[in-house]
Amino acid sequence: MRESYDTDGIIKEACFLMQYNLENLLVDCLRHTLNIMLCTDSAAAGKPVERLIKPFTPFRLYIARTVERVAHLFRQIRNWNAMIVGPNCTFEETCITLASENPRWVPVISVADTSVSNILQGPQPSLKVSIRTKNDDIQPQSVQDPSANTIITSSLHDSHRLFSIIQKSAIQTRLLTSIPTGVAKEAIEVLFRDNPLNVEEWTSSMAIPPRTFQRELKNYSSLTPKKQVALYHAYRIAFDFLGDRERRRRGIIPAYIVDAEAKSRVIEYVLTRRSALLESSR
Repeated sequence: MRESYDTDGIIKEACFLMQYNLENLLVDCLRHTLNIMLCTDSAAAGKPVERLIKPFTPFRLYIARTVERVAHLFRQIRNWNAMIVGPNCTFEETCITLASENPRWVPVISVADTSVSNILQGPQPSLKVSIRTKNDDIQPQSVQDPSANTIITSSLHDSHRLFSIIQKSAIQTRLLTSIPTGVAKEAIEVLFRDNPLNVEEWTSSMAIPPRTFQRELKNYSSLTPKKQVALYHAYRIAFDFLGDRERRRRGIIPAYIVDAEAKSRVIEYVLTRRSALLESSR
C-alpha cells in the first residue's frame, strides 16, 4: 500500500525552513555591528533599558556608570550608533558634550521617567529636542547648525516607542556619517516610511532624478544609495525577526512589512556581499 504524501505541505514547510535559516544567517552576520552606550549611575534605572536592548544581537551594549568610563569608551571605540542616557543620570550634560565632540554623528537618547513635550536648550553645539510623532515614525527635528547633535527625549515607560527610537537612530548612523539636512533628511524619512526595496523605488517616491539623489546623499555617506537601502532592509529584517515572538505576545502589528520574496532577495544580496557592505559602513 503506497503512502499518501502532502506535497504542498512539504513544499511549504521546506520554504519556511529555508526562509527561517536565511534570516538566522542574516541575524548572525549582523551580530554586534551596532555599538550602543548606556550612561547611568543607577543600576536600577538602567535595567529596563538593558532588558529592552539585550535580546537584539545586532546591538553591542556598553554600560558607563561614570564620566571617566564614558570618556574611555569614546577613546576606545570610534563609531557609536547611539548614546542612551538613563533617567536622572547625574552626568548627562557631560555625556551630551562628549557625544557632540565626537568626529562622527552620535544620536543621544535621553530617557526620562515621564514623557517630555517641551524643547530645552542644552549646551552648544548640542540641541535637546523632545519629539512626538504618530505611528512611532521618529524623526529628528531640524537644527540651525547641521553639526549640532540632536537629542531625543523619550519616556522609560513607553518601551515600544523607546525601542523604535533606538532602532532608527542606530540604523541611521550606519547609513549616514552626519545629521542629514535637505534632500538627505527627506530621503531618510521616505526610507523609513515607505520601505522602498531599491533605489528606483526610493527616488520615485521623492520625484528626484537618480543622479541628483546620489549627489545629495554623497555629502552625508560613504555608501552608495544601493548599499544604503540594502543595509536598511537587512537591519529592519533582523529586528523584525528577533522581535516577532514578543510582538505576537503583545499583539503589536509591525511597522515594517515586506513580502517573503522581496525579503529573500534582500537577505541573499546582503549575505553574498556582507564583508563589503558591513566594512564600508563602519
